[in-house]
Amino acid sequence: MPTLWAAALFSTPPPTITRRSKGFTEAFRHEYFAGDAEKLLSNSADHLPRSTILNRNAAAIADLLQVHVGMAGSPVLKVLYPSVSDTVANCAAFMRPATTEFTPGYGYLLSIDFTTLATARAFYDNLHMHHGPHLGAHLTLAFNYNDCVLGKEWEEFKYQVEYGLRTQRREQVRIAVGLEEVGELVPVFEEALKFAVEALKEGETYSRL
Repeated sequence: MPTLWAAALFSTPPPTITRRSKGFTEAFRHEYFAGDAEKLLSNSADHLPRSTILNRNAAAIADLLQVHVGMAGSPVLKVLYPSVSDTVANCAAFMRPATTEFTPGYGYLLSIDFTTLATARAFYDNLHMHHGPHLGAHLTLAFNYNDCVLGKEWEEFKYQVEYGLRTQRREQVRIAVGLEEVGELVPVFEEALKFAVEALKEGETYSRL
């Protein structure tokens, strides 16, 4: 089970920040028990080795899909992950140094933009991984984030875009990699990609299998 934590940051100037801080202080109830501390400690014991695996897996999937960007007949429009980005140097400058138990990387979350909604759906429907919005799981998860958050219906999606979300595309699938071996993940993604290629050939006629 992943460990989740929460915090609140105030950036507004006084007296607003004073009033809000006072409200938080007065309403606070200390419910952090010994069992919570023990669980946080146990969950973080292998954090660095796990992070190394997550970094490796995400980079492997990004590299796999990046090969198809710009190819004739490819349904992959763009891979959104630092290792395949033109701005990777900006991230690399702030990476955590390597140690004997940790190899630095760019995290476990990546997104794939497809050329059409049909190709995105074909890929998603045939990607035999768990599907859902969770992050930090031991198993790789896929999620049609933009459809769920910004509205599955086109009119609702357009309404959200009018408020500045112009870079968000419905043709996107987000992947939160898990702790599997790379050799287990790659064939699954390659197989899903085949369905996306077929959907591109068929045009917008693709329907859920």
